[in-house]
Amino acid sequence: MNFVVPNGLKNNYKELHSVSLISDDWYNECDSRNISSEKRITNYILLGVMEALEDAKLLSNREILKNTCLYIGSSKNYLFEDKDFINNEALKMDMQLYPLNILTVVSKQLGIGGENLLLPVACSGGNVAISLAEKQIKSEATDIVIAGGADIFNETCYAIFSSLGILSEKTSSPFMKNRDGITIGEGAGFVVVESLESAKKRGVKILAEVLGSTLSCDAFHLTTPNPEGTEAANAMKCAIESAHLTPDGIDCISPHATGTVTNDLQEANAIKAVFGKRSSDILISATKSSLGHCLGAASAIEAVLATLSLEYGLVPETLNMYDDICEFEFNLYHYPTNHKINTILSNSFAFGGNICCVIFGKYER
Repeated sequence: MNFVVPNGLKNNYKELHSVSLISDDWYNECDSRNISSEKRITNYILLGVMEALEDAKLLSNREILKNTCLYIGSSKNYLFEDKDFINNEALKMDMQLYPLNILTVVSKQLGIGGENLLLPVACSGGNVAISLAEKQIKSEATDIVIAGGADIFNETCYAIFSSLGILSEKTSSPFMKNRDGITIGEGAGFVVVESLESAKKRGVKILAEVLGSTLSCDAFHLTTPNPEGTEAANAMKCAIESAHLTPDGIDCISPHATGTVTNDLQEANAIKAVFGKRSSDILISATKSSLGHCLGAASAIEAVLATLSLEYGLVPETLNMYDDICEFEFNLYHYPTNHKINTILSNSFAFGGNICCVIFGKYER
């Protein structure tokens, strides 16, 4: 499985394409917080999808786009911007239409005519989108899927996580002994997942491969993961097996690593169960320490980072380690480090017990 990812945000969004797709007013609103949550997340999705398509040489190819699929993972917290929604039946009905509004805007603007899905699987959304894209392409149901995730931070989002008592009072410090919770971020990340045959035919640069993935549920609790990490470990093993690898074939882990006590404990136990003695040596890059937890966009953004790590041999740092020690004796770096890596395991664990693990591999040209 092969996919192309964006090279990163460009300063001038209007240079992304030769034909203007949206008005100047839309661009002026992109960095404004004085707009609705629905409009803000739509902006993120449009920008992320456009950059991915531009990098994959697809943005202006309407003939291919009319058969291209779009999978978007999200926590759907943008639905609850209005605090009166509980007692307002009309508003509840409007909220049921919000996901359709977003998909309609994006597909209409860009001419994406294939299967369009908005996946409400909380913080595993980005990985789920990529995993489903991999499976669709392997089944030969389609050749190209734009896959990723997007989410925004708003007052209701803050209230939900605050009520759960899992917001950090300092900054997110994954796997550290004195970790105290998450720092919330927002954003979007998208990749173009394409069959090898199609990518070679079009002559585009292939940055990485999706070697395998797995979807599962820990069936434990709505918001609390199983601290023993049994189901998480099983998901990692299944993903590795689907990639026709063994645990020794994984060079680096991009963990879920939110910085909460229970989530990091679950993942640490799972990593130790899968990798045994190697768990203290294998590279681990916990990027939520620098980006915050971007919810449904988190694993999609981490997929982009994983791809760039494979391409350039540079592993992102794990921040906020200076005044603490790692509780689990993991191999974390507080600075970017150069390593030749060929495979990355990306973990994503979400509310509802949603688990998705994806294996990314370096493409050998």
